[in-house]
Amino acid sequence: MRTRHGLLALLLALPICANAWVLPYAKPAGKYPSATTGDSAAWTSNLSSWWNTWKNSYITSSGDPHDPSGYTVPAIQGNVSEGVGYAMLFSVLMNDSATFRKVWFNAERYYWLQQDGVPLGWYSWCKNSSCGNSKSSDSAAATDGDEDIGLALVYATALAKMGYWPNYTYVGTHRTPMGGSTIDTVTLEQKAIHVVKSIGKFMISAGAYPKPNYVLPNSATYPMKNGSGNYIMLLNPSYFAPGWYRIFDDFSTYEGVSSTSWDKVIATSYSTIANQHGASSGMIQDWSLETGDNIPTNLGFGVSSSGNGAWMWWDAIRAPWRLGMDAIWNASSDAYAYCKKPWNSSVDGLGSSASNPGMYNNLTGTPSNPGNYSPAIGPHAMWAVAALGGSLSGDANSKAASAKLGATVKNESMTSNKYFDDALHLMGGLAISGNFPNIWNDLRKSFPDTSAKLTMALKASKSQATSLSKDTVTFTATFDKATVCTLWIRGNTSGAYMRFTISSATTKFSQKWNAGARNSGTFAGTGAETITAVLKWPRTSQPTASDTTTLTLCPTTGSCSSVGVSSQPADHPYLHRSADGSMKIHQPWFDAAGSVRVQLRNAAGIALYQNSIRSEAGVVQVPSLSLAPGWYVVETEFSGNRAVQTFTMSR
Repeated sequence: MRTRHGLLALLLALPICANAWVLPYAKPAGKYPSATTGDSAAWTSNLSSWWNTWKNSYITSSGDPHDPSGYTVPAIQGNVSEGVGYAMLFSVLMNDSATFRKVWFNAERYYWLQQDGVPLGWYSWCKNSSCGNSKSSDSAAATDGDEDIGLALVYATALAKMGYWPNYTYVGTHRTPMGGSTIDTVTLEQKAIHVVKSIGKFMISAGAYPKPNYVLPNSATYPMKNGSGNYIMLLNPSYFAPGWYRIFDDFSTYEGVSSTSWDKVIATSYSTIANQHGASSGMIQDWSLETGDNIPTNLGFGVSSSGNGAWMWWDAIRAPWRLGMDAIWNASSDAYAYCKKPWNSSVDGLGSSASNPGMYNNLTGTPSNPGNYSPAIGPHAMWAVAALGGSLSGDANSKAASAKLGATVKNESMTSNKYFDDALHLMGGLAISGNFPNIWNDLRKSFPDTSAKLTMALKASKSQATSLSKDTVTFTATFDKATVCTLWIRGNTSGAYMRFTISSATTKFSQKWNAGARNSGTFAGTGAETITAVLKWPRTSQPTASDTTTLTLCPTTGSCSSVGVSSQPADHPYLHRSADGSMKIHQPWFDAAGSVRVQLRNAAGIALYQNSIRSEAGVVQVPSLSLAPGWYVVETEFSGNRAVQTFTMSR
């Protein structure tokens, strides 16, 4: 959400040539060409450099995007959902799952506001309890931030379904809008569903207009009343994202959840833009009424520097990118019509020469001067996307503008101190080099069948005692149909692990492991170590199903008396209660360090203890508890898996 400056930008790809490709799947032939020719290596180098600069300059070690320049409302230093959306989208497009996880988990903890008892909610537009000088409280959502976060979550869900990315699960605190907090567990796919449904529920007015934000009753001035006392809706057209809405529509259909009428939202968005002053030249204003008309000055709504929002300034400069993406992804006739206008108009600064297009005063074509915040690289990148969109329709002027602006953006450099301008630059570079694909659409038809069931349990086979250094173990299992599996092998003493992702066209799962090979850590070598192998696969009835087996690794071949292979139920953790009242809980599917939700209840079902505890080496340590004699239940939940263990206190 922006009031005195622009939001971020996302851009897309267009015509001609081989281009840099950072995502892990094969790009559909000819679908995402580059705006400039013969420069794949240059784009690869630029995108990597720009992403590293943006990540290192604007994302803290805890995963919080920020603005060191202070251009964003100084009191909050750019800790806004807008930046969260940009960071998550960049992470997906640059195939950086670790950064995605860090930013998403931070957003869940500090930004997400969840309704009591309902998983739906929204991301607060700013992190701090006091959001600077904004008219909105920190209970307000910025629609554009949630849209970009939602798209990033849908994309990450698609990558996880194909086994390209980890299927992350957040376990931790969520805030509620009226105060308080709750411990929750949510998978990538579940959160994507929540966000898409929430946008439709809270941020679409009259089922048609993307509102500037969602605000709790009486907490801000949206919507406003006109002179006659009738409510009017103030809109920020740079939030209109038709390409996003088409993806949300298909995602909702795939998930089988109730959905907004996204076709209606798309139609009204284009109608509002078409009715704006300056629309014939491809210009869009920062703020308007839902009709597209200027905001009456007597409302006292001071945005940009115009008093009524009728400039194409730091908000509206993102519109060419959002509409251009609809042209590139969907060949939308409405998007084509818009994207051609700037390069076929007589407005000074635009036209077929594409001579340094920027931001404009009063939509007359007079370049604006936004103080000392240079309007250079960000606006160039935004206009480049529109030019690419127009060129897809075969428009000659758009093609000329696309080639010129594409070369301009490629040769510009990051500022490294102005997160918003640099964000627009990187997003534009990704788009015009062919590296901002419609990931959901590309992968949707290839998703694995998630209804497979295990018909023969996971087993580990070896003819002799298993050695740390030499022997090979073969893990097998059988399903009723082909599926995608993940096999984790974890050392219970060392915490070392090995992970395999297997996408098999047959029903039989088989994976050979050279004992001791690992992704992380070093398996214990001074004595026998018990290894837990966990086979995971997606199921429609639950986030993840799993099956486990254990074996023993020996320092040298023959130093163990038996292979040590045994079966262990996936829902039966090992619980040890110490004399001081503390407990250690071990569960095979604690396969990586992370937060485990632990709840202890008495025989009456009353919760006596509840917390999220970090697991280490497959073990969760519960602090000392003073418990009276009786029967108790311990429930653990981690990464979509839940298990129950009972015990009795006799004294």
